[in-house]
Amino acid sequence: EEAMDIIMSPDGGLEKGSPEEREFSRVLESSHELREVQKQQQAVWSAMELWESVEPSMNFDRQIRERVEELSARRSWFGGWFPAPRPGRDNRPSRSRLRA
Repeated sequence: EEAMDIIMSPDGGLEKGSPEEREFSRVLESSHELREVQKQQQAVWSAMELWESVEPSMNFDRQIRERVEELSARRSWFGGWFPAPRPGRDNRPSRSRLRA
């Protein structure tokens, strides 16, 4: 678990030449799986360094609100009969509601 924390950290969090770094190196040497995870994570960090963010336009918020309103207006004719699904909840009907 501690090795995974080090691997997932952008800078590794270890001082060069420290006892912790030497121990981590020994752990990597003994685990092919951890070496692969570290290799893949380093590729992710490298790609993220190359990524250039894009600043949203000045009217981005307004455009999002307008789009949400537009999509809400397109609800089907039966959309008001059923509650809207809520994120993070199991929205399937329970057995007790199915019997009613």
